[in-house]
This record gives sequence, C-alpha cells and structure tokens, in this order.
Amino acid sequence: MNFKLTAGIRGPEHTGSGFRCVDEANCDEEVYFVCAREVEGASVHCLAAMDETRGTPSAKAQACAEADGLDFSKIDACFNSDQGASLKAAEALYFDTKFPESVGVPHIEINV
Repeated sequence: MNFKLTAGIRGPEHTGSGFRCVDEANCDEEVYFVCAREVEGASVHCLAAMDETRGTPSAKAQACAEADGLDFSKIDACFNSDQGASLKAAEALYFDTKFPESVGVPHIEINV
C-alpha cells in the first residue's frame, strides 16, 4: 500500500496574505514534517510521534526523527534553509490546487 502524506498548508495565492496551517499560527511543524519526508524519507511513524509530542516544533521534529530512525540534523538544516521555504511553498501550492475548497484534516482518499 502506498501512502502520500502531505501537509495542510494554505499558501499566499489562496489566502491573499501569508501561509496558514491548521494547528498553529505559523507552519513550522508542517515544514519540519515536509523536510523530514523529503530529506530523510519520514513515514507515518514520524507524523504520529510529532502528534504525540508536546513542546516546540523542533522538539516534535526530534521525536519524529527518533521514531523513524532519521538524522535530525539533516531535517533541521532543511528547516533552517531556503530548501525548507521552497518545500513549504511547493506543499502549499499542491494542497491549494488539490483542495481549492475547505477540507477537513486529516483527509483520506483511497484509489484517487
């Protein structure tokens, strides 16, 4: 079974202002997850660990790395670079295009 885990990031093209995310005022947790997914191949275990962890986005990303056996320093480097900003913009564009109307998260689609 193949899973595509995407972050629910709304971009400026959709919001008319900045980036917006569901659970927080900024999108740091989502950017950490997208970096973990793209740089280190994070799985659903990473996402579950982030959801179960309290604290800063960085602490949640560290829990993600531990849960999936990933290198947190690579994830953190992505987050703190242009790569993280580019991934956030690309993820927002994907989400806004795929779901132009309001959609609840998590949103599950099968055989789409």
